[in-house]
Amino acid sequence: MSFLKKLPVYWLFQLLGWSLFVLVTVFFAYTFDRLDPKFFQRVFLYLSIGIPLSHLMREAIRRSHILIKPIEQQIFGFIFITFFFAFAIGIAETFL
Repeated sequence: MSFLKKLPVYWLFQLLGWSLFVLVTVFFAYTFDRLDPKFFQRVFLYLSIGIPLSHLMREAIRRSHILIKPIEQQIFGFIFITFFFAFAIGIAETFL
């Protein structure tokens, strides 16, 4: 448990969030009988793209100082950044 105390909160939530993503994905793949070697390759691919992109999204939020702006600008900024990164992941998945 001491390892978790030394882990920054950001990385703890990254670990928890992506672990939950994998568990839910595996659960539904198992439920609908879709588990195969290619499935696990896709999950690994999603992780290898998703973790760096979510980190880049965090950096974009930090560098744009969205959190110190008025709430109206925060909402617009978060929507813009979310659509931008959703578009980026969609492009990445298209070519993979």
